[in-house]
Amino acid sequence: MEVVVFLYLLDNETSWMIVMSAGINALIEVWKLRKAVTFKSFGKVKLFKFIPWFEYEDKRSYSQSKTKEYDDQAMKYLG
Repeated sequence: MEVVVFLYLLDNETSWMIVMSAGINALIEVWKLRKAVTFKSFGKVKLFKFIPWFEYEDKRSYSQSKTKEYDDQAMKYLG
């Protein structure tokens, strides 16, 4: 989502201060995602037979931590 916002801001000639802030935020989000999950494959599975999809699994350090328990509990209440 952050990458989409960044590209939208970049396309609409927004102030560089805002674009840089959104870009840094997108990079941080990608970094956090890579710390939590391992991507197994991308594009092998197709959604609606033409949209590439990916498979992932939790990293062992994340899946065996208290953070995972708290995340699961939060998603239970949010969903």
